[in-house]
Formats: sequence, structure tokens, C-alpha cells
Amino acid sequence: NWTAAVINGSEWLTVSGGSAGTNSGIITCGYGLNAGASPRTAVIRISADHAPGDPVEVSVTQLSH
Repeated sequence: NWTAAVINGSEWLTVSGGSAGTNSGIITCGYGLNAGASPRTAVIRISADHAPGDPVEVSVTQLSH
């Protein structure tokens, strides 16, 4: 079993689908407009009990509008 959650940047990035599953799966994210002057970064953590390399963290960077 695995889970996915935004651990940094949740004010603009969400896991909107595929936040948990078994075996392989697809994680779908939603995001808000970056109206700021600078890029911003969020982190998604994917955890799977007893899997090699657990957990995995993925950085998502959104450029400014």
C-alpha cells in the first residue's frame, strides 16, 4: 500500500486524486495560479511501507504568471 500527500506548499498544490493505492497508480494534482513575481515550489511525499527507498519526495515548481 502507498500514500501520497503534499508536505510543503499545500496552500497552492493539492493531491486531487490517487492519494492512496496498492501496486502502481496515478497521482493527480490540482494547483492555484501563481500571481507572484517568483517561481514557487511544493513537495509531494509518496510513502509505501517496507518499500526500498521509502519515502520518495517529488518537487513541483510553478513559474510565476
